Amino acid sequence: MRTKNYTIILLAAFCLMACQKSKELLYTDIARIQFGPEPARIPEVSVPTADTLKTQTFVYLPSTVLIDTVFFDIYTMGHLSDRDRPFKIKQEQVKNANNAIANVHYKSFDNSDALAQYVIKAGTSHSRVPIVLLRDASLRERAYVLKFVLEENEYFKEGQSDLLWRKIIFSDEMVRPAIWNEMYSDLYFGTYSKVKHQFMVDVTGQRWDQDFMVKLIPDVERLSYWMSMLKSALIKENKGKEIKDHKRDEFGNLITFP
Repeated sequence: MRTKNYTIILLAAFCLMACQKSKELLYTDIARIQFGPEPARIPEVSVPTADTLKTQTFVYLPSTVLIDTVFFDIYTMGHLSDRDRPFKIKQEQVKNANNAIANVHYKSFDNSDALAQYVIKAGTSHSRVPIVLLRDASLRERAYVLKFVLEENEYFKEGQSDLLWRKIIFSDEMVRPAIWNEMYSDLYFGTYSKVKHQFMVDVTGQRWDQDFMVKLIPDVERLSYWMSMLKSALIKENKGKEIKDHKRDEFGNLITFP
């Protein structure tokens, strides 16, 4: 039997932001489900669609590590329940992309281990969705994309349309972090390339992956320190060489930092 308690205030704040165009979804006894940001980020402005895309690579991990897990946050709307409620996700193909293959690049969403974890526990409105990636040899040749969407079931109807899906791009080679976008390219990092990315890792000993860069960018002093180190290392790398021999990326372009 369902309780009469509504979701926690934090979730309500998220729902109010996420459903500005679908306010009718908030005022109903129908249980709905959708993705969202990490709970700690809900108070931020314009975060409902945060974490839509995550990038992941095995390249930093020892060769003996054959699986990795990426987590996404999921929320319910409506009344809480006094029983566990399973939810369902399925893969959706992305046009003109290298789509991941179930049980080759990731563990299928209908295997017993996954089904046991795709549950909203009794008395709660939030869970974390584990997506298990597999280190197939093909990941060393190209990146693959895994897009997955929520499905209605006997427990949940769909929430807001733009919060029903998430996407991972992953490989076993250098992958451009999602936060390394056009704005931060202009401000700090310059044009992305795998050679530049590897250079940054080699010089600093840091991963320069999504998690590292998300934490780094707001820390202006620390960011300035690392960028100064990279610029100095690049100058040292090119010192005494003719321009044609300066460090270049895989496209033949000179590696530079703004």
